[in-house]
Amino acid sequence: MKFNQLALFCLTLFLLFISFHAVQDKVFYIYKQIDNCSNNSLFAINVNSKNGFINRNGQVIVEPIYEAVIAFSEGFAPVKRDGKWGFIDKTSQQVIKPVYEYASSFKDGYASVRHDGGGWGIIDTDGNKLVKRDYDRTWAFSEGFARVLLQGKYGFIDRNGNEIVKPIYDDARDFYENRALIEKNGKYGFLDTTGSIVIEPIYTKARTFKNHRAMIVNDDKFGFIDENGQPVVETIYEDLRDFYEGFSPFKKMGGKWGTLNKKGREITEAIYDLPHEFSEGLAAVSRNGKWGFIGQNGKELISLKYGAVAEFTEGLAVVEREGKWGFIDPMGNEVIGLEFDAARSFSEGLALIVQNNKVGFINKTGKLVVKPTYDNGNSFFCGLAKVAIAGKVAFIDHTSHVVWQE
Repeated sequence: MKFNQLALFCLTLFLLFISFHAVQDKVFYIYKQIDNCSNNSLFAINVNSKNGFINRNGQVIVEPIYEAVIAFSEGFAPVKRDGKWGFIDKTSQQVIKPVYEYASSFKDGYASVRHDGGGWGIIDTDGNKLVKRDYDRTWAFSEGFARVLLQGKYGFIDRNGNEIVKPIYDDARDFYENRALIEKNGKYGFLDTTGSIVIEPIYTKARTFKNHRAMIVNDDKFGFIDENGQPVVETIYEDLRDFYEGFSPFKKMGGKWGTLNKKGREITEAIYDLPHEFSEGLAAVSRNGKWGFIGQNGKELISLKYGAVAEFTEGLAVVEREGKWGFIDPMGNEVIGLEFDAARSFSEGLALIVQNNKVGFINKTGKLVVKPTYDNGNSFFCGLAKVAIAGKVAFIDHTSHVVWQE
């Protein structure tokens, strides 16, 4: 499927932030290094090329002694030491010895691991093998089933290690909404949770189910089906995007985009150059190089006058005009003036901004809460933001207090 061009723009913007005096050999992984946010969430740190974890107060919980770490999930984190992977808990205790070539995070009580020699298996939180045989690849459980690969073919196992679907498919994706996308002889269809084909593989392309809809392609035309394979949107479009908040962007001949509602009715004509998904009741659209927003009735509620925008988050959207960035509310009012060199969407009530190539943070009144003194940074998540200054990485809290620094 075609990559969302607005998402590509946002990624480009993020890379621009990194370009502002980026810290050498530092990657800001904060979103990938934390599981679900909670009071006992731990944040990955790197000191002299060794990795460990701190808590939200900046206290080192896991000393930086590991060659690599992956986010805690279900109370355990994969860690690499002396070239092998094992697992620790949130008290820093080793719970599974580092004996694996690779290990993934736990999900639903199980983790995929690669043994010496390249074979893959699945273990529980005690390190017990779920299956006796080695596969060419295993994946995490999703909705009670794990995808496996053997001799170039895909199948599924259940939580007892039984192959509910023998490895016979050319490709497969994880179960979502009780359906798994599979490919057989160049055609795509879907399995149900018994392992039976519930939607025959008749499509040239397809995507996993989301919001009870799956995008399918036949004869280079896009449409949507429901869980039973019944058409929801006929295959008449040049491109489609997934449904968000009950709406999906569509593209017709001529390369222009419009919007469908969940019943498949076109609520806007195909007149836009680029679309974006709905967020908080509004969707960004572009025409002739200018961006604005439409509402759920398909009408332009915020005129197309900006050079770039991001989706609404926490009630505000970041916008750009003539090289300066600020924020608008759902009525289109510029509630925070366009005065910044760059900005990111609000997270936890604060937004990252850039002034004179320095990173800081503002609140929703536009007041500077963290003065722009940092060379680089990331948005707040779980109470902390990762920043860098003078080649050193640090974590700050909402009050601008540095809780930990290299």
